[in-house]
Amino acid sequence: MRATADERPYIFARSGGTTMFTGNKEHLLANYLTAFGKLRAAHPEARLAVIGRKELTEDVDGVVFLNCLSAHLLWIGERTRSLTGPHIEFATAVANPVAVKLGPRCTPEEMLALHGVLNPRNQPGRLTFVLRMGRAHAYERSRLLLAAAAGAGLADRFVSDPMHGNGVTSAKGVKTRTMRAIEEELRAFFEACRDTGTLPGGVHLEVSGDDVTECVDAEIDDAYLAERYRTSCDPRLDPAQALRIADLVGHLLAGTPAAEPALSLTA
Repeated sequence: MRATADERPYIFARSGGTTMFTGNKEHLLANYLTAFGKLRAAHPEARLAVIGRKELTEDVDGVVFLNCLSAHLLWIGERTRSLTGPHIEFATAVANPVAVKLGPRCTPEEMLALHGVLNPRNQPGRLTFVLRMGRAHAYERSRLLLAAAAGAGLADRFVSDPMHGNGVTSAKGVKTRTMRAIEEELRAFFEACRDTGTLPGGVHLEVSGDDVTECVDAEIDDAYLAERYRTSCDPRLDPAQALRIADLVGHLLAGTPAAEPALSLTA
């Protein structure tokens, strides 16, 4: 596939200024994303750079990276974040901001090692950690990682993903998520941020603009799910549910220090 995307974020005019809108994408298929790679520098040696040859990511003029034009922010999933795997290796070579999802099994040592590889200069905006713990572990595991990050002085941003750690299956085998679990994880994340002095960096949600029936309130009802279950992968919030979560986030933000969180919506 030929890369035709523009590396610049989308800019929208608004009253009194402009709004920057950027896209995010999971780094999953290495061959696909490599096709979007564009060398940032024209140094002769840099032209020979190939993903995996880390010795060529630095030359006499400084750092040479690739721009990956498939999205602004590339994120790596909980199951593909191995320090010795190709996904992390690709992320070390791109100039894009990158993110990594961390689940309840992630230790502070693993998180600090990922930081050392992906953001060795501790640059603000370079690396985001997305916590997807599941409501049962959300406060305990989030607080553990946030405390370690604060102690090490990491400049990385921390975001809550209350969706992916809370997947459940109905009696008929339909994948869904409950609003109760999503809300509980969000509350736990904000509490952990407050207790460690961490600014909440955003919320990662999966949302549909259609009136789908893919996420339930509290009780799992197969008849309700069957009405308008449209997703071929992950269950999404409908517009009313998304507004309910946005209202909750607004109330939770009111109890935190001034910050500029980024609300990431994945359709």
